[in-house]
Amino acid sequence: MSNKRLLLLALITVFVGGLLRLVALNKVPLDLSNDEISIAYDAYSVARTGRDEHNHFLPISFQSHNTYKAPLYAYILAPLTLFLTNTAQTARLPSAIAGILTILVVSKIAYILTKNKYITLFSLLFMALSPWHIYTSRMALEANLALLFLSASILGLLKTIENADWKWGTVGVVSGVMSMYGYHTEWALFPMIMLGVGLVIWSKNKRKVYLFMVILALVLAFPLIHDFISELGTHARANTEMIWDHPTIAEVLKNSTFSLVTKIEVLGNAIINNYFDYLSLSYLFFNGLSLFASNVFNPGLFLAPLLPMFIVGMFKINNYVEKKYVRFFWFWFMASPLIPALTLGGTNMVRNLVSVVPYTILVAVGTVFFWKSPIIKDWGRIVWVILMVIYFGSFGITYYYHLPIHDGVGVQEGYRQISVWIQNNYQKYHEIVVDPRFGEANQLQGVPHLYLAYFTHLDPKKILERRDTNYGLFFDKYTIHNIDWKNETISKNNLYVVPVSNLPPTSIKNMEVVKSFYLPDGKEQFRLYVVGTQKLPHIIEGV
Repeated sequence: MSNKRLLLLALITVFVGGLLRLVALNKVPLDLSNDEISIAYDAYSVARTGRDEHNHFLPISFQSHNTYKAPLYAYILAPLTLFLTNTAQTARLPSAIAGILTILVVSKIAYILTKNKYITLFSLLFMALSPWHIYTSRMALEANLALLFLSASILGLLKTIENADWKWGTVGVVSGVMSMYGYHTEWALFPMIMLGVGLVIWSKNKRKVYLFMVILALVLAFPLIHDFISELGTHARANTEMIWDHPTIAEVLKNSTFSLVTKIEVLGNAIINNYFDYLSLSYLFFNGLSLFASNVFNPGLFLAPLLPMFIVGMFKINNYVEKKYVRFFWFWFMASPLIPALTLGGTNMVRNLVSVVPYTILVAVGTVFFWKSPIIKDWGRIVWVILMVIYFGSFGITYYYHLPIHDGVGVQEGYRQISVWIQNNYQKYHEIVVDPRFGEANQLQGVPHLYLAYFTHLDPKKILERRDTNYGLFFDKYTIHNIDWKNETISKNNLYVVPVSNLPPTSIKNMEVVKSFYLPDGKEQFRLYVVGTQKLPHIIEGV
């Protein structure tokens, strides 16, 4: 195939990949998740006050839901909130753009590794169509932004291996440190990659270049390192989710009756099992994309017809990757799942997003071998293409159509619409009382204060002045607390925002519904109540 045709196919692929990441960004997923709204609000607050939700001035780590988030996404999003309205699309735009750029960077990495234009094109195609990467690119996720910088870092480091070049070494280090500011997995993965690169460069007697890279990395990462060390005694950093904190493992590690060998064995087995769970073919190709609660309806991280290509790629990668890069590629491939394997909670496609790049290149190698193999007939290639179209179509229908209909509860659907309604009726009420629970049995606890503040464009200073007590959270006109109708103070000047699982009992008279909010599947999620004209007692008793 001519280079012009290859270029045209590449441009079409990038265009399609861009559409898959940008179209209906405001609606798929249906609304901002807990993590997304936390990042979005912090960016909004920092842009106007220099402080995050918890009143920390220009933090290195953002406190969020009893843990801390890496800072890069919030700081990149912050200036956008000054020019764009507060929407899900605004919050997700940096991730979507990062996703598109990552497609291009990965294709460049594939070309440097193999010097093969067909592997380059297939790497571009499989990244563009990757369910894993499409999913993460359409959410305000730190991991997706960090992936772009880690990929750019690997591109620079490969060039450094090739030429021991100061310029590319700088690109590799700066991008790599940026990835560390982007997500916690890269905190350990990038230094590991730097070590692997160092072994290659050192053997070439280019030690000055590597020493310069190490010093530059330490200088750029110093604020992050200092912040981590200074907070080591708290429960508030990424180490709160490490596998040795599992109750059973922690008990063994602390128990003096167990020998050191036993402790190492218990911890080692847990890590090894986690590690190989991330390499499970079922997880990668059939049900790893966690869209729904049941794995029966979940697609794989990669399209299923790529499974044989992945296996073939494992055996043939050494034949296609240039000899000077073979060891680096395998180091990269094996190191990527290691950091996620050290964490609790089973397989996590976000923590392990760093693996999508080497896996994609591996699949591209397997596809080129398959496509050029003389034992594969034309009908075999046609069948494979048809299967790819069918499986991608199935993913598209599942993700773009069914997910928004059936995942409303998971993304706290309703708070955004409630915020818009309140913004239009704000002056009517003295106090707005919100019950943060939702779900069929009040089993879920939301963060409505962030949705209300973000989507109503509330002055962030009012959140900074909030009062957080055992009774509830108070700011501006809002009171956020679990409503107990037996003891709730009722006022005709108030608006009550409640889940349908905690409606006021019929014994409370004159509570009138002013608005109901429904999930896309037709189930009612929230109701807004006000007091009617008849006078009510100040406290409802005996309900």
